[in-house]
Amino acid sequence: MKKTSKILIIGITITAIYFFSCSKKSSSSSTTPPPDCSNPSDCITNTWYLHQYQANYNGSLVTIYARGANSNLANFDSLRWVFANNNNAWYIYSSSTTVFESGTWKILPDDKTVEIQATYPDTFAITSITPSALIINIPFNHNYPNYDIVQIAGLTGLDTSKISAVVSTFGTTQ
Repeated sequence: MKKTSKILIIGITITAIYFFSCSKKSSSSSTTPPPDCSNPSDCITNTWYLHQYQANYNGSLVTIYARGANSNLANFDSLRWVFANNNNAWYIYSSSTTVFESGTWKILPDDKTVEIQATYPDTFAITSITPSALIINIPFNHNYPNYDIVQIAGLTGLDTSKISAVVSTFGTTQ
């Protein structure tokens, strides 16, 4: 009787171990998890659609653009930025087929500042980045004004002397 109970216990134990190891394998996902973006260069290479554009205007955030809103001061529904792997090419598309600006990009050693080399070179700080969202801060230097911000201020009637920065929110969906 003792031999039978020991064999039974050993058999149940082996069956339980086998059952639990198989159930873990079947419940695991075969998809690879998205990058954690602790290194921004892992996530910035993408096509980014502008979702919101805000100016730090006279100490307050003023929304200049929100995707799909009818009350935009400016309409950027067709705008997208592309950060490519090939030679770190960078493009701004003003429509699905029209390249507005192009050049190259690189992330500086601080892992938060991106430098754009193009017709109108610029730098901006990555405030937040995930595989599906990119938020950047573009400071407005009054001695060397950012061309795009000056153009937007002209379109929207904002006084550039009251702009200190622009916060742009991008997503991967249009």
